Amino acid sequence: MGFLMNKSYFILIASIVFVIILSFSLGFVSAQGNSNIVAVNEDTLACKELCGLGSGNLSGDTFGFDSANVCLNNCFAAKDIGQVEGTCDPNTADGCCNVFAEPGQDPDCVTATWERQDSGTDAFLFDVSAVDVSTAWVVGAGGTILHTSDGGTAWTQQTSGTFATFRGVDFVGLTEGWAVGSGGTIVHTSNGGATWAAQNSGTTDDLWRVDFFDALHGWAVGGNVSVGTILHTSDGGTTWSLQTSGTSNFLFGVDFVSPTEGWVVGRDGTILHTSDGGATWIPQTSGTGAQLFGVDFVDSNTGWVVGGGPSAFIGHTTDGGATWTPQSTGTGNLRDVDFIDANTGWAVGHTGPFISQTTNGGTTWGGTGDSIGKRLDGASFVDATNGWAVGSSAIFHLD
Repeated sequence: MGFLMNKSYFILIASIVFVIILSFSLGFVSAQGNSNIVAVNEDTLACKELCGLGSGNLSGDTFGFDSANVCLNNCFAAKDIGQVEGTCDPNTADGCCNVFAEPGQDPDCVTATWERQDSGTDAFLFDVSAVDVSTAWVVGAGGTILHTSDGGTAWTQQTSGTFATFRGVDFVGLTEGWAVGSGGTIVHTSNGGATWAAQNSGTTDDLWRVDFFDALHGWAVGGNVSVGTILHTSDGGTTWSLQTSGTSNFLFGVDFVSPTEGWVVGRDGTILHTSDGGATWIPQTSGTGAQLFGVDFVDSNTGWVVGGGPSAFIGHTTDGGATWTPQSTGTGNLRDVDFIDANTGWAVGHTGPFISQTTNGGTTWGGTGDSIGKRLDGASFVDATNGWAVGSSAIFHLD
């Protein structure tokens, strides 16, 4: 009997030691990369209580490692809500998710998924502009303009009055918007697209993208075989004037952070910068010969450019473009980029995984669109869990 008790005691001690060793090997808990984990709900809170994880165990993005890790895995598995897995660096905790954070409190806990929405068209789609979680516009070939006011549950055709191929669209609110395209086409709406009216661009060059800082100040870019075209308006498009780009390269992307400061990008690694509204454009050194299609800045210092052909290129700056540093992503031939702040952004392209996301300013990028299977040309996001990506004849929504 004594031998059996001693043996049972030994087995108990050994089991405890194994659990402790396993827990330390798990390190800090992360939900990064696990689409089943949610930030917080009744099930995760129940598991927290069951495993004895009180508020004292929570610290920023991480919570302490002990036998509770194993307990959480078992509890989560039993409730069919995924596993707590992976490790986090306790010194930085970048990319780590506190599974017990309040909703929206920890951006690393984002678990939104991509779903395809019914566009109702076979036309190729090239750009999207979203102004809130419900409202967005998409443009494409054959004068196509689509609009949703219910988050994409339904997309309706708007009458553009042209059969031009629209490459770019931008809205500055629920009513004021512009679309640009082939042959110098520019159309404008002041009522959310109920009606669209042509504006005189003064050029027959193809226009690729358009960006308005407010309802008055806007720029459109494009070109022809011999010159990069930049158009500017300071009266909402009533009049458009040609600015001197100083480059023969076709221009594909434009972004302004104020009525005076902006950047355009184009063929052969072209990056141009202005601090006087486009009266003068100064070349910046991108460090690449790739075609650059997209540019996005979150302030006057911090921005990204993307492109490719055939391999992907992402360039990042923290000094307004005085220097550009390459970043790495698994997505090839990138076509657009959109950031909601200095940390969180997306890049979309023509080859898998088609969509890449970062939550640390581009230090690391992860593919989120492997199952999409469609070449993507445009993206627009309103927050970390709501946005759209478009390409081919498809519309995809992050929800």
